[in-house]
Amino acid sequence: MITLEKTTDNNSSYYMYFNKIYLGDVIQDEGGFYNFIFSNDNQGLWTSYSLRLIAEKLDGLNKEWNDEITEYFNNSEK
Repeated sequence: MITLEKTTDNNSSYYMYFNKIYLGDVIQDEGGFYNFIFSNDNQGLWTSYSLRLIAEKLDGLNKEWNDEITEYFNNSEK
């Protein structure tokens, strides 16, 4: 199970955990989307299932912003 915990130093970043094990940081970039950075301690092999869980968590965080951008460009083309 992937969980997020807001960082205390920045409103737009999180710590990401997998079954209470720290994986790395989720940081919002200048474009408004969230990205994931593995910690240096989490090098090695990762299954596609584990990577999908991380991707799904990022997709959830990015959904609202992605929807806004999509709507903006759909409306500006008319």
